[in-house]
Amino acid sequence: MKKQLLFLSFFMLLFCASSYAQAPQGFKYQAVARTATNQPYVNTSMRVRVGIAPPGSSAVYTETHSVITTNLGIINLNIGQGSPVSGTFAGIAWASSEYFLRIEISLDNGFTYIDLGTSQLLSVPYALYAAQAGGGGTGDADNNPSNELQQLTKSGNQITLSQGGGSVTDEVNDADANPTNELQTLSLSGLQLSISNGNAVTLPAGGSADNWGNQVVQTGASLNGEGTLANPLNIAQQNAAPGQTLKWNGTSWVPQNDANTDAQTLSVNGAQLSISGGNSVTLPTGTTYTAGTGINLSGNQIVNTGDTNAADDLTQSTGFSGDVNGTYNNLQINSGAVGNNELANGAVSGDKIAQSGASNGQVLQWNGSAWAPGTVSTGSTPDNWGSQVVQTAATLSGNGTAANPLGVATNSINSSHIQDGSIQASDLAAGVVPNYTAGSG
Repeated sequence: MKKQLLFLSFFMLLFCASSYAQAPQGFKYQAVARTATNQPYVNTSMRVRVGIAPPGSSAVYTETHSVITTNLGIINLNIGQGSPVSGTFAGIAWASSEYFLRIEISLDNGFTYIDLGTSQLLSVPYALYAAQAGGGGTGDADNNPSNELQQLTKSGNQITLSQGGGSVTDEVNDADANPTNELQTLSLSGLQLSISNGNAVTLPAGGSADNWGNQVVQTGASLNGEGTLANPLNIAQQNAAPGQTLKWNGTSWVPQNDANTDAQTLSVNGAQLSISGGNSVTLPTGTTYTAGTGINLSGNQIVNTGDTNAADDLTQSTGFSGDVNGTYNNLQINSGAVGNNELANGAVSGDKIAQSGASNGQVLQWNGSAWAPGTVSTGSTPDNWGSQVVQTAATLSGNGTAANPLGVATNSINSSHIQDGSIQASDLAAGVVPNYTAGSG
């Protein structure tokens, strides 16, 4: 009875695909995605790339699907309804060639693909070719909505599809037509495994067999969970603190601090700065400030506790008097405030003296009350040190120049020029003063 159901499903698929006035743009595809070691990808998110190509040619249509496999690794696709990459599904000329289907999977969101193989497309997708009236183009020339309908009939073990749809032989001849008497059930009694309406086998002894129908994983202290989708296995916390690692203590894996870690912490105790796993240093105490009269220190704040009268404070608008006038940012020296006491020696240079109406050649002269520009009197000849020389009397020689410096003239000094008592014995030349010797008596 089961094989009848399978063949009936097959024919219903052909019947549905050929009876639509507009063929659906797509067909079903199912496969199992497996690893290189033939293990299925269970409950795995992946991207599937589908290519349809004629023999020996590149794909005329490519699309991708984002799927999650079942717990058996099965992927289910509606080919023709994915995300197009190249070509169009409706543009495939099914009547012009055979076509092959290439399936690839990607586990890294489409960066790389693994080729699962290429296989030839057979009957079912070519219902799309039937939608084009067998190569005669699209449309139904007779415009009859019923002459495409087909019927299934069964005579004995022969199943036939009308309108020349062919027939198949049902290899199981179920004479009683009872849909339930082929059903069988398994039962286990001790080590005896039996199937209804069939035989029994004895399971091997040697411990309790696992019953994965209702059993769950038994875990030790290092794991938790049951190994099911609802409660998967995980590493147990085992009272681990943040930053700890699992270490083997000789008998089991337990959380411990990692002695080889570079993570260190700083701590301060008074002026002592320490780093974990390292040394300590004493921080400098810095400058200590002592509050004076009228000042109070509070943390990093200085508070005035002395003169609290705001009326005698200097502000931006405070005016000044005395030798200056104006506010703090625009002070001016009063006229006549700077006198001889205020000027430093040598402070006045020539460029600081006002012209005061002087003309070329004039000099400053005291007029009895002030210094004023004036002209040298014509009654006297001014000294011209550029060409003049020193005039001397008989006691001096030279004219006071570098070439002829001044000196005392030869034999010009007489007794009147020598100060009384100024000549010492050492100033006298030998023999100038005679030596006398006293005689007898």
